[in-house]
Amino acid sequence: MSIVCPESVNVSIRDIKRDIISSYLKERDNIKELLGKATGKVCLACENWCSEYSKDEYLCITAHFSDDDWKVHKKIVCLKTLIPPFDGSLIAEEIAICLKQWKIVSKIFSITSDNASYDDGMVSSLKRCFLSKKNLSIDATFFQVQCCCQILNHIVQASLDLADDVIDKIRGGVKYIRKLIWRKKKFYEIAAKEFQLDTKRRLQLDLCYCWNTTYMMLESAFYYKGMLQYWGEHDVCFRCHMLSEEEWEKLSLLQKFLSVFYDVVYMFSVTQHPTSNLYFRALWKVHMHLLKAARGSYSFMTSMVRDMQERFEKYWMNHNLILSCAAVLDPRYKVKLIEFCYTKVCGDKADVLVNHTVRTLYVLFDEYKLNSMAKLLMLQDFCCSCSCGAWKCRW
Repeated sequence: MSIVCPESVNVSIRDIKRDIISSYLKERDNIKELLGKATGKVCLACENWCSEYSKDEYLCITAHFSDDDWKVHKKIVCLKTLIPPFDGSLIAEEIAICLKQWKIVSKIFSITSDNASYDDGMVSSLKRCFLSKKNLSIDATFFQVQCCCQILNHIVQASLDLADDVIDKIRGGVKYIRKLIWRKKKFYEIAAKEFQLDTKRRLQLDLCYCWNTTYMMLESAFYYKGMLQYWGEHDVCFRCHMLSEEEWEKLSLLQKFLSVFYDVVYMFSVTQHPTSNLYFRALWKVHMHLLKAARGSYSFMTSMVRDMQERFEKYWMNHNLILSCAAVLDPRYKVKLIEFCYTKVCGDKADVLVNHTVRTLYVLFDEYKLNSMAKLLMLQDFCCSCSCGAWKCRW
């Protein structure tokens, strides 16, 4: 380094470590201050993550909350290694300690889990802990939320497995084109000159464990379909990656099927603004999409779709009531949306479910009203005591 830049100063590993820890502590204090100032509730998301390299498993707890300016924040408050056998109660104790350190135990509203093996025990232990301190709204009615993206991911993965051989051909073809710089350059030159394609849109290579990247790979392959066929006709080595018309048709149906799930999961993944009010309409969209697919619109997927439809129906009927309430609070939809959706899905039971949702919303409002009045009275008492103290000082 001194040869390239004689004025450079070598930094020791100890100094780097010190700076990293200092930055971490500074950011931690900033987040703790942000959480402390937040007057609303905090929603937790619990995710199980496995390292691709070491195969170690980790538990990640993320806090979702809004500040006084209604800006949505998403901050990781706990990341710990999981050591088998996984015990939900022990994990819950460590999470409770972590939340206490962040001073947000009294602000917890709900926890969303991804259906890991220890989830039920962990959530039950946390619920008992919070209920004993009377920290949860409406006696923990809204506390546990099942992860919607998880069930959608299962459906998508099952559909991808049906076309695994065809997807492998696309994946291999994209790798072949991108492998050599001169080959890739020639490919895009011909695509622009002969097929008038916008080569700013590139062939995408997926990550096998992220289905959304597989969807984008298929989308890019369809954009370059004519070019890929042309390349296969002029490059003998590429012909093993060429698709027949039947295979292209199969992928076309698959991409069309996946497009709805991609849009919904993308919408749920947005962190700049709240998405709970969009949940009900999005789930309705998925429900109708599965109904259509089960009727035979996607021939090679029909049996799989019917199995997935049963799983989705079970999830749909057990979704957290707070998400129905959020749909009602959206001024564009109000009660009409849940009335329409419940009628289509549940038939005669719709009125019961709609009335239950509306009653729950009133109960929730009354609870928030009481809490707001209690805080206001505390503030008034504080102001009065300060005023009395100042008056005594003058005399």
